Amino acid sequence: MRGVGFAAVVDGKSGLLASLKSGDAELLEKPLGPHFWRAPVDNDRGNNMTNADPGKNEWQPGGPGIWRRAHESFRPTTVTVTQSAPGRVTIVAAGKLESLNQFYRITWTFLGSGDLLVETSYRPEERATAEPPRFGMQTTLRAGFDNLAWLGRGPQETYWDRQDARIGVYRGKVADQYFDYIKPQETGNKEGVRWLALTDAQGRGLLAVGLPLLSANALHYSTDDLYCATQRENFYRYQMPDRPTVTLNLDLKQRGLGGDNSWGAIPHEQFRLTAWPLTYRYRLHVLAGGEDVGALAKQRVE
Repeated sequence: MRGVGFAAVVDGKSGLLASLKSGDAELLEKPLGPHFWRAPVDNDRGNNMTNADPGKNEWQPGGPGIWRRAHESFRPTTVTVTQSAPGRVTIVAAGKLESLNQFYRITWTFLGSGDLLVETSYRPEERATAEPPRFGMQTTLRAGFDNLAWLGRGPQETYWDRQDARIGVYRGKVADQYFDYIKPQETGNKEGVRWLALTDAQGRGLLAVGLPLLSANALHYSTDDLYCATQRENFYRYQMPDRPTVTLNLDLKQRGLGGDNSWGAIPHEQFRLTAWPLTYRYRLHVLAGGEDVGALAKQRVE
C-alpha cells in the first residue's frame, strides 16, 4: 500500500503489518501484531502470574503464563482484501491463537489520507481459565525513533489501578521512561493516552491515536528482556542488553498491578481483563517531519 510520503505492507501469510515507511525510511524492525504478556512486577510474582497454574509448570494450561507466547501462535485461516470506496482498502486477517485454540482477528483499513485504522478482536469459543496480563499489540521500531511525546496521564508511569497523575502533553526520551526498580520488571506505562508519537531527529516517525484511548508504553528493552531478568536472582539493570531499538506497546489495557499485599492478592475485579470478548481500535499516521501532531490527532478520520 502506497500513498503520499508513506508505504505499508501487510504480510499475506502472517496477517501482520510487516513494513511501514516514512519516505524511504523504514520504521519497523519487527512486525506490528498481537501481544498479551507483560514482564511480571513484584506483585505478579507474589500471585504466581508467571505460572500457568499456581505451583505447577508454566506451560500447563489454566493460568496467565499461557499468554507469554500466545501471540506467536496466531495463524490466519483467511486474509481478505476489499476496496469498499476510492481511497479505502481493508485487509482482514482472521484465524486462531493456536496455542489456546481461540478466535482472533486483525482488521487493517488503509485510507487515502495516509492513515491506517487498526482493530483487533479476541473472542474465546469457551471462557479460558485465565485472563491475559495485557490485551494489545506490539512492534519494535528501528533505532533512532526515540523522541517520545504523548497526550495522556503523566509524566510518571501509570497503570489501570495507578492513575494519580495529571492529563497533559508530555515529552521526553524513550530511555527516560524506564524506572530503575531494584529488580527489572514492567515499567514506563502510560494510561489514558489520546495520542502518542515517536520520532527521530528529523521528525519522521509514527503517531498513534486512541479510538478513544490507549494504554501505551515505549522502552528500549523488549518484554522478554524484562521477563527474563525477573526470573534470575541478583540481576540488575546494568546487566540488561543495550538496545537502540524501541519496543512499542499499543494496548487496550494491562490488568492492574494490585498490591493489597505481595503474597497472593490479585488486582481488584474492576482492574482485570475478564470481560470477554475483547476488542479495541486505534489509528496510525506516518510522520514525515514538521507536522503538528496534536492537530493531526484531532482530525476525524473514518
